Amino acid sequence: MTCDVNTVICAQNADHLDETVRTIVSRFDFVRHFVWNNIDPKMNRVAENPHTVARLADLELSLHRAVRLLESTGRSYRVERLPLCYMADFAHASTETRKIVKGEERTVNFLDEKGEIRQTSFFHDKAEVCKHCRFDPICAGLYDLGGAYDPAELHAVFLDPEDVIRRIKEDPEV
Repeated sequence: MTCDVNTVICAQNADHLDETVRTIVSRFDFVRHFVWNNIDPKMNRVAENPHTVARLADLELSLHRAVRLLESTGRSYRVERLPLCYMADFAHASTETRKIVKGEERTVNFLDEKGEIRQTSFFHDKAEVCKHCRFDPICAGLYDLGGAYDPAELHAVFLDPEDVIRRIKEDPEV
């Protein structure tokens, strides 16, 4: 049996993502893939409860530890809705960056009135500092920047984006 774990990152779990991974990995060897989705601050009940949106700084260390644990155990992972400045060491795992680099699109089927959505652009808002970031062309930015997220939390990365691009193109996983 194959089982994946999808987790929405929110204020209530941002500081212990690694503990969750440690528990799942130690108890359920068949779980081979993890996905983290940074919370969408404009969706329904989240907009009514802004306290559920985690500050980026609150999730950075915990997510980094979780990724390192997964890598050490040979498991795969993806991260969505998080700018690359908060995942520079594992930028190749950004779902949006992978779509940008590969020129892909995706279709999402909602059960409500939104129905089927075909997504062809993966770019969101960016801060002024992003203009100085070497990852800017492959970074999706941050959804609701200036709303739920403070632009001051973003910072420029000066690593070579070609390393990320190469790793994505060489990765056999879609």
